Amino acid sequence: MLIREAKTSDSKEIFAWRNDLLSSSMSISNSKIDFKEHEKWYQGSIKDSKRKLYIGIISEEKIGICRFDFNASENCAEVSINLNPEMRGKGLASKLLSHSIKKYREGNLLQLKATIKKENIASIKIFKKCDFVQVDENNMCFFLKNRG
Repeated sequence: MLIREAKTSDSKEIFAWRNDLLSSSMSISNSKIDFKEHEKWYQGSIKDSKRKLYIGIISEEKIGICRFDFNASENCAEVSINLNPEMRGKGLASKLLSHSIKKYREGNLLQLKATIKKENIASIKIFKKCDFVQVDENNMCFFLKNRG
């Protein structure tokens, strides 16, 4: 799997993945967004030095996106993942996450954290497979940290 930084040309696909019914229902902010709102966020994100967006690719097919948001107050990075809906069920999400973590760690040795909705069983399994452990929870989410 090739992991590369997201480009301006990836915006429309990432928008479609984000607004996919299952993706948006499992997102912490689960409302659908319009393209204008997405484009403003996306263009700002690819220029933001505190955020890294990685796209996973196999045989020229985009698998999904993995995002790392630097949190200065906690000296860590919050990690999230969103799979291309056409790639679900193929065992690729944990590979996307682990390869993206390796890429991110080339320049950052920060503690990694994730916030996942309790009903998002697939993401919980993916993160645990990539050496994340639960450290806390609230009524809606589990909070995980990477042991690595």
